[in-house]
Amino acid sequence: DWVTAKAQYAGGYNWTAAALNVDSLGNLIQNNQNRSGNVDFNMEKLYDKVPYLRKINRGKTARPGRPSTGRTPRSRTDKKEEVDGKEEKEKKDRQPSGIERAIVRPLLLVRRVRFNYSEQLSTSIPGYLPRSGLLGMTDFDSPGWGFVAGLQPNIRNLTEDQRFNPNPNNIKGDWLRENADWITGSVFQNQDVIQQYTQSYDIRATVEPFKDFRIDLEMNKSYSETFTETFKDTSIVDGVKQLVHTVPIEIGQTQVTYFALQTLFQDSRDQIIGLFKEFESNRIIISNRLGTGEHQDENLADLGYARGFGNTQQEVLIPAFVAAYTGEDARSVNLDIFDILPKVNWRLTYNGLSKVPLFQDIFQNFSLTHGYRTTLAVSNFRSSLPYLATRDTDPIDTTSFNFYPRLEISDVTIQESFSPLIGIDATLKNGMSFNVDYKKSRGLALSTVSYQLNETQTKEIVLGFGYLLRNVDIPFLTGSNKKKGKGGRGQEKEPQQDQSQGNSRGPRGRGLQGQDLDINFNFSLRDDVTFAHRLDQGIIEPTRGNYTLSLSPSAEYQLNRRLSLRLFFDYRRTVPKTSAGFPRTDTSGGIIVSFQLN
Repeated sequence: DWVTAKAQYAGGYNWTAAALNVDSLGNLIQNNQNRSGNVDFNMEKLYDKVPYLRKINRGKTARPGRPSTGRTPRSRTDKKEEVDGKEEKEKKDRQPSGIERAIVRPLLLVRRVRFNYSEQLSTSIPGYLPRSGLLGMTDFDSPGWGFVAGLQPNIRNLTEDQRFNPNPNNIKGDWLRENADWITGSVFQNQDVIQQYTQSYDIRATVEPFKDFRIDLEMNKSYSETFTETFKDTSIVDGVKQLVHTVPIEIGQTQVTYFALQTLFQDSRDQIIGLFKEFESNRIIISNRLGTGEHQDENLADLGYARGFGNTQQEVLIPAFVAAYTGEDARSVNLDIFDILPKVNWRLTYNGLSKVPLFQDIFQNFSLTHGYRTTLAVSNFRSSLPYLATRDTDPIDTTSFNFYPRLEISDVTIQESFSPLIGIDATLKNGMSFNVDYKKSRGLALSTVSYQLNETQTKEIVLGFGYLLRNVDIPFLTGSNKKKGKGGRGQEKEPQQDQSQGNSRGPRGRGLQGQDLDINFNFSLRDDVTFAHRLDQGIIEPTRGNYTLSLSPSAEYQLNRRLSLRLFFDYRRTVPKTSAGFPRTDTSGGIIVSFQLN
């Protein structure tokens, strides 16, 4: 029972009739398929199946007290049997020692592992001639049991011969050509055949080296693609039907968790310039991994670039960029961005400090957090029309002398952040609370169109303080009046406020009911700047950026169950880092009266 596995499949089919006056254009058939699966490994249940590990996994248990019984005379045989039984029971109920727990417990650090996988597929085919009958088919033949059940026909993954040859040598596996009798031959049918495909998977694991210290690990990848083509009759001879695949276009995006920590803290101006220069120099290494021979541009040939893979060729730029900014070696970095495997991101949480005897009387709760996440993404890729037009010859750009890529990728981004690098959130037993967060992030966006890299560096520190005062009586708000006693030995003293409930200001008369006062102060300082790097120009300049200081003190007083008052003041000071902006100060404040209706 420590392993849970689940698989799902769903399929759908839809037949849409064409308008009666355009019968020759055919109908529209669509199907879809969703399949997913997940496996969950609960390692704690696995450990509990071994009695010795269960005792360590569940921690120490209090020993039951010894019951008191009246003494009765026992024989030697009874005493011996009692001793033997006691020894056997003690042996069976023996608890692991502290040393055993310290050694074995870290070996049980993996608590849970979960794997999720899903795919969504769909197909849309216009120009379908047969009508829909029982179960959506015609004579239980067209479009076939598989299509009706959601199975995807082979349209996206044809061979080169099937895709581009009007008369291929073998049409086996080409679903549209195999069933060409079902498709209209009207030259006026211009709707595209569409296939969509989405794949995503993630792996999550929870690791707990010791109690209250938790590490959440995650890695995931997603990919989506839309394929379109025109499948129609291109014959110019009357009565001759020749359906061919034309204008195949792929459009999509992908994202994967990655790791770029090696260069995240290289944030001084000299280090930023040095990283960009490394990116530029990596291009020659990547070029020679991709191609051979000399580049047709003499200047690039002198620099060492291979034929067709110059300094601005897309397949050169992307691996060179990834290698430089993730700390990988340009000689071994993956050349295919779609083939990159996900890497681990994490989040750490520790909540055990308030349970340490030294701090138990100080903290009500105390939490330490740390998180790291990086994603490598291609927001848009599409088929290259120049590549399709020149694929049968030499697919090279006569202007730049670079090969046309099969897929045009307009931009590649890396988003990296410590959120937070370190975070502290604590509540004291006297009603005070405070939090500290230090965050750092970096955004990199490479454009293969403008040959420019935009780099955004952000640092932020957030401080917060709160104080909850219990039963505070503010007479001019509550309308209460405190009667002063005359004093004397016989007079009863006023009860003292329990300091563990929070400090109170001013004496309290017996029988008066005060309210809660919540005081908060928040402070944040943010520094962010964006640099624009231009390839082979030696230019780095800030295009935007600000220093931002924020202060926001507030106090909220609850008069009764329905009425509360909140006094607040917000201050924000922004100083730009470029001449395009100007310093700005925003302030606001006031009193908010809230009345709650039941």
